[in-house]
This record gives sequence, structure tokens and C-alpha cells, in this order.
Amino acid sequence: MPVPAPRSRNRVRALPALALLLAALATPAGASRLAKLVGHFETGPQPTTVTLLDGGAQVAVANRGDESLWIFDALALEPRAKHSVVGRHGLWAAAEPAAGSLLVSHWKGEAVSLMDEVSGELGASIPVGIKPSYLALSPDRTKAYVAGNLSGDVALVDLEKQELGRLLEVGQKPMGVAVSPDGRWLYVASCRSRKVSRVDLKYEVVLDHFGAPLAATTNLAITPDGRILLAAGDDNRLLVMDAETGRTDKVKVLAEPAGVAVSPDGRTAFVACYKAGYVAVVDLAARALVDELPAGPGCLDVATDGRRVYAVNDQGASMTVYELAQAAPADMPPVELPQAAPGSEDSGYVEESPLVRE
Repeated sequence: MPVPAPRSRNRVRALPALALLLAALATPAGASRLAKLVGHFETGPQPTTVTLLDGGAQVAVANRGDESLWIFDALALEPRAKHSVVGRHGLWAAAEPAAGSLLVSHWKGEAVSLMDEVSGELGASIPVGIKPSYLALSPDRTKAYVAGNLSGDVALVDLEKQELGRLLEVGQKPMGVAVSPDGRWLYVASCRSRKVSRVDLKYEVVLDHFGAPLAATTNLAITPDGRILLAAGDDNRLLVMDAETGRTDKVKVLAEPAGVAVSPDGRTAFVACYKAGYVAVVDLAARALVDELPAGPGCLDVATDGRRVYAVNDQGASMTVYELAQAAPADMPPVELPQAAPGSEDSGYVEESPLVRE
């Protein structure tokens, strides 16, 4: 059911491109130039992650507050199922390895479980690292990769055999994971170690690391061409990283960024900003914040299919949905790789977010 909208800050930033700047001048104060609010919709308590299923026809929201997974019809924006994982040691994220099947990570335990999407029945439980958080699937959806937040590792899971293949040590407090589109490389963001590890999936070894001033809570997103990684950074920044070299650009966003998502064309990043309660919209070619979408208190995660943006609000028990304006088929410049930036080799300790404390 819809929930009340958060108070707007009535603040608009100018876009870097001249044409968009002129459009901005014609936009009423407080209105988004790039998206139209669809509404705010009730979820379970403490919604943590949002995942698109079935090509965007359904939306899964993992609620760690009552260990439930709500599945919304994307058209009606009403929950068609509310599944419980109580007894399996918590819930953080979900993925869809096959039609009708989900994989969920158990934040308070040491396992992931398969779930029937319709009935909610839990199937095989597969051991992984301690406090599994975000997970990612191989392009063919036969493998899963799960960050063990407390054990400091990433699990390589064989979904066909329903068993753990290997645990690889990566760093302290890993959270975000992303797989290259060709399935060759896995990237793991270790928040306390302030680094991203690159795993060669052909040989199942950690190949190298690069320094990254990560936020205490972040996932990882990768552009469709596999060239750029996105993560929430410290000091209220989005990190735009070269997936090959680790060279990093830092884009100022809003207070306490967490979840990140990238549009299917690889040109736009969406950043859930926890303390601000907004979704920041970043033009990746311009490396600039171009819009701010009011969401709700504790905006924690975001997903997009290029048509809509879905954000979940941890403190508001709600999901905010925006309809994106149709992208102009104009001669937009290609997304360039980031240039070397001072501080890209940052390392050291980062304080934990209150979010990840038990």
C-alpha cells in the first residue's frame, strides 16, 4: 500500500551539458528533470535490498527486520507474495538463478538458501562465509558469489551441484560483489580494508587488489561493457573505478551513500543515500551529480531497469518508485574511463556504519 511521501528539500542542481542546463532552467523548483515519482509503497520492516526479477516484471525486497522477502508485481506495485525465512538466520539479499527460483543470503548465519519463488518454500542450504551479505550470479546463472562479511572471504558456489566450491580470502568486511559480463572476473569490495579484490574465475584465484576509499556499507555495480565499477565511497562520494587498473574518480553525492545501480546503457548511476533519504543521479560521462530524487528515511539500496528506479528505505519500511524520462536518442558522448586521481591508493580503517552493527 502507498505510504506518505518524504518532505522534499526543493533543491535542484544544474546539469553540465548545455542542453540539459537550459532544460533545468525551465523546470519548476523542486521537480525532477529526469524522473517522475510513481509513489511510496509499504514493505516489511528494515528493507535492506531490492532486486529485479523476471526481466523487471517483478521486484523482490529483502526485509531484515522480520526476515521476510516480499515480491511485488512491478506493474501493480502490490506485493503478490510475502515469504518468511525465519529460522534460517536472517536475510540480506536475493538473486534469481533460474525462473521460479531464488537464492537468498542469511546475514546472521553462514549459508545461502534456494527458495521457491511462488511458495516461498526453502530448499537446499549451502554453506558460505560468516555473515553473508551481497551476492552476484555468473552470466549463465550456474554459479553464485557471496561476500562473507565477518569471515573476510568470498564464496564460490556451484548452483548446479548446490555446493560450495571454494572460499577465497579477500579482506576485512567484504560486502559488494560484481561479475564481469564475460564471466571471467569477479570483484569484491572489502569495506574495512578499503580495497577491491579482483578474482580470476577461470583459475579461481585472487589476482590482485586496488585501494578504494569505500563506505562502510556498499554493494558493487559494473557497467554493461565491464569497464567501470561503481561503489559508495567515504566522505559522501560515489567511486567510479576502472575495472582493469583501479584508477578512480570520486563524485560528490549526498549524505552517507550505500547501494548503487547503473542504467542498462551504462551512462547513469543511481546512488541510495542513507542519511539524506534521497537517490542521487550521476551522469557517468560528465562525472557529475545531475539530480536528487526524494526517497525516504534510511534510503539503503536501489535498482533500475532503465525505465524505473526502485529504492528501499530502511528506516521508513517503504519502497520509493520513480518513472524515468525517456532518454533522448541524441549524440551523447561515450562513457570515458576514469583518469588517475589522488587518493586512489587509499588504505586503512573505516568505521562501521550503524546499519551493519548487530
